[in-house]
Amino acid sequence: MFKDHNDMNELKERLASLLHKAGELNPSAIPTARKKIPVWKLEAAPVRIKNMIGNALGVDTIWDLVHVPHSKILQARCFTNSRARMLELVAAVEEAIKLLNNKF
Repeated sequence: MFKDHNDMNELKERLASLLHKAGELNPSAIPTARKKIPVWKLEAAPVRIKNMIGNALGVDTIWDLVHVPHSKILQARCFTNSRARMLELVAAVEEAIKLLNNKF
């Protein structure tokens, strides 16, 4: 997917775009039960990423995950030090947005 020196910057931009998209979600159009789906229900995310999301970002639900400020994520070195971890985080956020939109 990403191959060169700009890998991490492209992933950070993709993450920012996803978080912006999530910010445009209409909260009243999404059932509360769907907002409260635990991060642990994300199928595409490995256990280590789910742990990192909980520990580094302090979120438990997919609604909270997609509303974490981009700047807070960039401060979490566990994601920004590793292209693989950032790629997994982007995939987790993408899946969370799909679940919120009921696109599965």
